[in-house]
Amino acid sequence: MENLECSGCGGIVTEILASHDYTIEQNSETSRWVKNTGNVTYVCGNCLEELDTNDIEDILKQVDEL
Repeated sequence: MENLECSGCGGIVTEILASHDYTIEQNSETSRWVKNTGNVTYVCGNCLEELDTNDIEDILKQVDEL
């Protein structure tokens, strides 16, 4: 397992915090509630700097996020 260094704090990333933000809106045409896919943000657990998904691709595959 290769260590991942955070570009923000320079530390070794040992924890990644994930946040999935999306909206739930009422569709005026169907009068039904609709959830959009939203955005997932991954940040370093040490400094909260956002991580590039390309840099953590192998990690995301290990936990079935990709």
